[in-house]
Amino acid sequence: MLALLALLPALRTLQQRRDGRLGQTGIAVASLGAVTLLAMFVYGLIAATGSSLGPTYILAALATIAGVALCAAGAWRARLLPRWIIPAWIAAWTIGSALPIPGPTPLALAAVYLTMALQLRKHAADTDAQH
Repeated sequence: MLALLALLPALRTLQQRRDGRLGQTGIAVASLGAVTLLAMFVYGLIAATGSSLGPTYILAALATIAGVALCAAGAWRARLLPRWIIPAWIAAWTIGSALPIPGPTPLALAAVYLTMALQLRKHAADTDAQH
């Protein structure tokens, strides 16, 4: 969750804020969900309990998924990433972070973020070469 709080604003910056209000709203919604999840995890550590605090976990996880989906929609509008990476991003986030699915799913999410960063860096280099 800490990575999400850092990565979404960084990706928005790499896109030169071309994602507009969708990206801005996505960051706000995802951050709200991530902060809630972090607070729940800290509470669980302090209280030495594995309780999910009722529907709070599900709502916070859905908020992070919705936030990432909004950021992805903004990235789609910005047209700086290959189209195939957008649904891969949402799927990788959903199974690699927000939902407790076992396996190497966090690695898939890391691969998607790495691919996005490389693509945006390549786009920035191409833009600099044109000027």
